[in-house]
Formats: sequence, C-alpha cells, structure tokens
Amino acid sequence: MPLCSPTHPQRPLLARLDGLRFSYGATQVFNDLTLALPAGLTLVRGAESCGKSTLLRLLGGALRPEQGALEWLWIDSAQSPLDATQRDIYWIDPRDERHDAESARTYYSQLQVRHSRVSFATLDALVRDLGLSEH
Repeated sequence: MPLCSPTHPQRPLLARLDGLRFSYGATQVFNDLTLALPAGLTLVRGAESCGKSTLLRLLGGALRPEQGALEWLWIDSAQSPLDATQRDIYWIDPRDERHDAESARTYYSQLQVRHSRVSFATLDALVRDLGLSEH
C-alpha cells in the first residue's frame, strides 16, 4: 500500500520534505521545513519573497538543500544524480519569460518532447479546468 497524505488520506503521497534547510548567503529561507505533498494539483502561494520559488526550485532539482531530506516516491535527491530529478520533474522558473507568448498547445508540444509520458488529454483538461485559453 502506498504512503498517503495525512491531510488527504485518499491521495497517495508523492514527496516528503523532512528537516529541510536552505539559505541564500546569510538570508535563511527554510529552517527545518517538513511537509508532505500528495498526488494531484497543489497550489503554492504566499507573500512576496517568502520562499515559493525557492521551494519549487528545490522540488525541481535546480537547488539542493543544505540540510534535511527531499524524498520523491521514485527519487531520493540525497542519493540520485541531479539529472534524474530534472528528467522526471518538469518546472519553469517564474523568472523565465520565454514561454509567456506561447499558446498552451505549443508549450505542451515542447513539454512532450522532453517528457514522453505527458498526456495531451490530461493537459487539455487541466487548461479547461483552470479556465485558460489559447492566445
């Protein structure tokens, strides 16, 4: 039986962060961050400069925690090479404006080249459910 989220027992657990610490120089962003991410769509929100993008960069493998563990169901970032994380997890840095003018369909086509498991049907449903439209 797969591990399940404590807040959503019907949703399998995909990732767990335990005691994560990360700083940019003298500026501490996370100290002893512990959380569980269930399967499905997860919203990350918060005030300006509270660590949202840093959390996504850590989850996406672009940054490494100074301390603690980030464990995916299929990847342990402390033991797996960065390439494995970046191969299996796709994210776009919010500072990257390259995709802003693209349609969702164009973006998905590029995504599918890198990640063959991407389903256009699932992505189309997500675009519809989020109320997005083509440019």
